[in-house]
Amino acid sequence: MFVSEIKVFLLAMAAGFSAPDAHVATCVAKYESSLRPGVISKPNRNKTHDIGLMQINTRWATTLCRDLNLLDPIQNLKCAKRLFDDVKGFTPWVAYKKNKKTCDNYKVFDCPPPILTDVSGSDEPFNPATIHRATVTCENRYKSCLKYLKRLTLTNYHAICGRTDNDKSG
Repeated sequence: MFVSEIKVFLLAMAAGFSAPDAHVATCVAKYESSLRPGVISKPNRNKTHDIGLMQINTRWATTLCRDLNLLDPIQNLKCAKRLFDDVKGFTPWVAYKKNKKTCDNYKVFDCPPPILTDVSGSDEPFNPATIHRATVTCENRYKSCLKYLKRLTLTNYHAICGRTDNDKSG
């Protein structure tokens, strides 16, 4: 089983990560476990194992997270947040250290920005209404993708999609 990036991002926020750190946590999970929450690593050199979505090392699991099931994605991310708070960052994750620049700039986007193709053969710029329609279509895809999450808030939505002129609240 694998978990989508957008779900990892929202679960990371539910676990207590800020929106910017939830983007980084999603990147770390992508490199650590390929977004697969059931992964348990082969023994490390020090005979420990790494467990779950964020590949939490058993050394940390027995100290900071002994009350959590690390094969459950939200509990694994809660443990990751405890570890993050304890060491003040993502430095315990090897994948973060190896991909620091990528992860520090990572953004979760389930719907890429609209790509408009000019099929008219004209060199005229795109009509602003066309660009607006494409943007609204993208935003609607975000909302429908996230609908199954009952606690979707404007804060979560804006962290993913960014704010638009159409937003009246939040």
